[in-house]
Amino acid sequence: MCNGFSKIDGFSKINGFVDQKDLVTLRSVLAKLACVQARRLGIPAAYEYFNGKEDLTPQDFVYLADACPQVLTLVINTFMQTAAFKSFVHNESYLKYIADNVFGGNCLDQLVVTEENFRVDLPAEFKAEKQRFSLSWHQESGYFENYVSHSRGVVIWIPLFNTLEESGSLRFFPGSHLLGPVSHNKYYADTKNKKNMRSEVDIEKYGLDIKDSLVLSVKAGDAIIFDFNLIHASGHNNAQDFARCTIQSRVSLFSDAGFRTP
Repeated sequence: MCNGFSKIDGFSKINGFVDQKDLVTLRSVLAKLACVQARRLGIPAAYEYFNGKEDLTPQDFVYLADACPQVLTLVINTFMQTAAFKSFVHNESYLKYIADNVFGGNCLDQLVVTEENFRVDLPAEFKAEKQRFSLSWHQESGYFENYVSHSRGVVIWIPLFNTLEESGSLRFFPGSHLLGPVSHNKYYADTKNKKNMRSEVDIEKYGLDIKDSLVLSVKAGDAIIFDFNLIHASGHNNAQDFARCTIQSRVSLFSDAGFRTP
């Protein structure tokens, strides 16, 4: 895959986009968080498991989900508030790449970074988590309305670990962004409690066939950058004892005619 953004396909896989030292730093912060939160909640087994760890593996996240899910929730939510996470998603060298290769250069000071997220997708046996996080075919414009551009915004999708089709890498339709924003059917995945809102594209309505969709294997340190209107879906994590961990952020120009505010 090329190292420039493809406006025809609506996405590019950028090899080596992230400095490996930055990923090591993030995983070290996560390991420390897991240890601290286990101690704070009085879970000695989890504290002993993580005490002294300087890095986390995909299997460690599965351990947390199975043995002490409350610690996992705290780790994820607290991590997104750390200086390490915020520095990563606002890293000037990464954003300069976006400014130069996606938006044409000389616009770094106009970038708006929003909807930053750390996502952990657990294996298929964690069915409740699958209901909460699994997203069917959609565009980002079907979910996000404010401080983004529906006409030129992009998503940066970065895995913390090597991510294959089996572990649920992104699936998308190349070129589907050229349709522009399309209609989405909105519903609750949890209808009883009216939780987990979903926004779904009927791909057949737009002449798309799932056999024409594409899945990319992505190594830790690589990134997928894709157009806000690219129709895509979360892959299903069918890997055994492996949690898919990704960082996503949405980047737009505030000077763009399609930039939206409340």
